Amino acid sequence: MAAKLMLKTITRSAGSIACLLIVASPTLASMEQDNQIARSLLGIWKIADDSVDKAGAPPLDEVFRADGTYTVRVFKDAKCSEIVNGTTGKWKINDGILYSTLNNGRVLRDTVVSIDKLHLTFFSLDEGRALKRVHEPFCLVGPTT
Repeated sequence: MAAKLMLKTITRSAGSIACLLIVASPTLASMEQDNQIARSLLGIWKIADDSVDKAGAPPLDEVFRADGTYTVRVFKDAKCSEIVNGTTGKWKINDGILYSTLNNGRVLRDTVVSIDKLHLTFFSLDEGRALKRVHEPFCLVGPTT
């Protein structure tokens, strides 16, 4: 009886340790997926015409750089004659979630639903809605800083 109890305890402990290891450490697959998302995110994105946040949005685009910085550029008009507003910050991907830290310390969290060379769909955990972006600048000409 004591041997049976000891075997159950060892089995439970081994199972608990295995579960703990699975939960506590990211898998190589998820790290590779995060790296792939990060590589795909690089460049300039604008709000897609069919995105729910397109209506009433000012002309803007978002620039994601390999060094983990990003810039949101808000233009005066659709001709992009000048940048009138914007912000900068840092970004990272962790477990499929895009974390964008603004200069004021606010952190935006977006689950990347899908991404390819031209399209990005993400679910804003802060706003509770899916948003879409297209991989191109708002304007093909105009300020680039």
